[in-house]
Amino acid sequence: MDSFKPLLGKAATGASLTRAEAEMAFNDMLSGEVTPAQMGAFLMALRVRGETVEEITGAVRAMRA
Repeated sequence: MDSFKPLLGKAATGASLTRAEAEMAFNDMLSGEVTPAQMGAFLMALRVRGETVEEITGAVRAMRA
């Protein structure tokens, strides 16, 4: 989960995540290592800014793994 907090911070500032960063974040969420509040904050940050193709691709890769 130590890898999730910086990614949450990056998303919260409005910065885009790379495909690898998004995959890492979604792996953390899918593994249950992230609290519901952190997950909600992360997903809301992506939604407010608008998801990028790289972020969606990273999420799909995590879900398929």
